[in-house]
Amino acid sequence: MKIEVRLLVFDDEGGVTPLDKNRFDKAVEQQEPLAEYAGRCIKLGGAMVDAGQRPLAILEYFGQYVYFDSAGLVDEEKLNQSALFSDKVAEEGYRNEFIWVPNSQERAKIAAALH
Repeated sequence: MKIEVRLLVFDDEGGVTPLDKNRFDKAVEQQEPLAEYAGRCIKLGGAMVDAGQRPLAILEYFGQYVYFDSAGLVDEEKLNQSALFSDKVAEEGYRNEFIWVPNSQERAKIAAALH
C-alpha cells in the first residue's frame, strides 16, 4: 500500500482546485508562504488514497478550514485548534469550527478531481 494525502481547495462556487501537498506543508511549517491565500481562510478538502492501486483507491475523505496570515503562512494557533478533539467529529452534536465533513456531493467532487 502506498498511502498519500491529496488536497483540494473548494471555492465559494463549489469548484475545486488541487493544492500541492508539499507547498501546503511548507506553509504549515512556516517555511514558504502560499501568497495566493494570504489573509484568507480556505475550505480545504481531500482524501487519503492508496496511490499504489489503479484506479486510485480512496480510503478516507476529510475537510478542514485553514487560516492563512497576511504573509500566506498557515496560522499555527488555529491549525492546532483544528486538530484538538478531531477524533470527536463523528460524535453527534460535536462541532469544531475548523473541521467540516464532506457530504456525498463534495466527496464526489473530490473523487472526480483525483481520477
